Amino acid sequence: MKITIRNAICGALAVALGVLTVAGLSAPLLSIGRGGSENGFVLMDLMSPYFFSTGQIDYRLMTAIIGLLCNFQCALGGLLLVTGLFSVIYDGLRGYVKKLAVACLVFHMLYAVSGFVYLIVFLNARDIDAYTLAYLPGIFALLVFIALFICSAKVSEKTILSARLTVERPPVSEETGESVASGKAAAELPAAAAGESEEQKIRYLKEYAQLYRDGIIDERELAAAKKRLGVSEGEGGTEA
Repeated sequence: MKITIRNAICGALAVALGVLTVAGLSAPLLSIGRGGSENGFVLMDLMSPYFFSTGQIDYRLMTAIIGLLCNFQCALGGLLLVTGLFSVIYDGLRGYVKKLAVACLVFHMLYAVSGFVYLIVFLNARDIDAYTLAYLPGIFALLVFIALFICSAKVSEKTILSARLTVERPPVSEETGESVASGKAAAELPAAAAGESEEQKIRYLKEYAQLYRDGIIDERELAAAKKRLGVSEGEGGTEA
């Protein structure tokens, strides 16, 4: 796992774009000042509670479609936010971040278009001054989107934090190619003398077997130890 300058900056920009994609739904699709307003969050239940709560089927279909787009936009923003966070430490997520960023920008544009459609339909139906601010989040999202892609292409890949799981291996003798630790461990166990009892041989064999299980000596060294103890290959395996 490593964190590079590029991943850190691009991840932060992706998170910012994700937050902006969700928060952008609070921008009014239609507002008449103090008279009230409706935004993307209000329409997420696929109904207009204020401006088009009653009326012909075309109005209800329009609000349902816009509400569905708002639900998708909210989900994409949340997904980009989470993916952007993890992309800081997992470089493999960079491609997913780019795709999600493009999708979020598209939905920002759709939200802006929805605002203008909402406004036009309302002005045709009623003679009341109204306005939309649905385009504002899209402007900021476009700036963050451009910065994200410039970052992914231009910013350095210099590592600022790295963590790697390593396994300590004992030093190896240049002359014999054997582990120095295993040589020392083997030297600590004496060779079987002619007069040693079977009980002592079994104790030595168990100690060698434990060294083998711990990875201190290899199979060849274990076999040599068995030979020194006068034990055949079929006897006293590593289970001893």
